[in-house]
Amino acid sequence: MERQFVGLIGDVVGSRRLGASARDDLQGQIRRSLEEINERFSSSVAAKFLITIGDEFQGLLQDPAVLPELIRALEMGLPNTVLRLGIGRGAIHTGPAEYAIGMDGPAWHAAREALTQARAGRRLGGVFMGFGESEDRILNGFARVLHHIRSRLTEKQRELLEALLENGTQSRIAARTGVTKQAVSKQAASAGLDAYREGEGGWKLTLVRASTASPRP
Repeated sequence: MERQFVGLIGDVVGSRRLGASARDDLQGQIRRSLEEINERFSSSVAAKFLITIGDEFQGLLQDPAVLPELIRALEMGLPNTVLRLGIGRGAIHTGPAEYAIGMDGPAWHAAREALTQARAGRRLGGVFMGFGESEDRILNGFARVLHHIRSRLTEKQRELLEALLENGTQSRIAARTGVTKQAVSKQAASAGLDAYREGEGGWKLTLVRASTASPRP
């Protein structure tokens, strides 16, 4: 079996309506965010993320289990934008190179088709293709529900979610932020963060299992 990779292609919803100065600022934000992604997830990146044209960017992963964390990192790095993401699994027939450009193969074809579906169906949080028919449906279900929850969090709630997902206990978070453990617990419960954490755990487990299975149509 050919080695399997996961290609991710993304863009920003509504960016074409921005003026020239705002688009230039947006490109700078995207570039800085991708540089941070490349450094933070270096052990899982097969070919580095970069801007390809306009507000579109792409990267290649060898470990798709990091996708939930990576998607959250992209959203945190571009807080005033709405992202569309196409995620495809498959082989790579040219490359990989240092940066995810100038390559071809089923992983990229699947990612491009997934982004097309994300645009057509206004589906946010990531559209998955190439993991298997049943697996794609499960991954897309997780993606849609968890994005729905994230999109309704305040900035403070998102920061608390990140802290909890980084294996921070409520006691440690309380000590670090100077509030009581009860206050942290109440904030997490009101925002549904424990439920989110459990859901993301299921999403990650599905990615791990799907990525180790033989590719299926």
